[in-house]
Amino acid sequence: MIAGLYLGLLLIGILLLVLTVWLLNRLLVRDITRRKQEEQLSLLQTITMEVAAAEDLSSALAVVLRRVCEKTGWDIGQSWLPRRGENVLELGPVWMGDSGELERFQLASKKTSFQPGEAYQVASGNRSIQPG
Repeated sequence: MIAGLYLGLLLIGILLLVLTVWLLNRLLVRDITRRKQEEQLSLLQTITMEVAAAEDLSSALAVVLRRVCEKTGWDIGQSWLPRRGENVLELGPVWMGDSGELERFQLASKKTSFQPGEAYQVASGNRSIQPG
């Protein structure tokens, strides 16, 4: 009888522990989600204000690249824009972090342009970049 009571109390204790851990996990996830949403909204507001103050498209793109890369921890962010009067994409504004390790990549990017469909082929892994 005592062993059965002890086992019942033990099971109730384990159940309460599992329930407590589950509840704390749910509360923690909600708190993290709320904080992430607040951070994202703050970033979006900052970018919006800086883009609105930008003098031209290049300046606006530079703001977006810098802010997004800094927030995400990316070392580089590039924009590819249509070349005026041609059906080709060429390198636009770029943001690079303090690491000098990407200089060769940056130089290769400056020498690269994309014909229609080529950028997708590179992004999907069906073609490599051959700067020329």
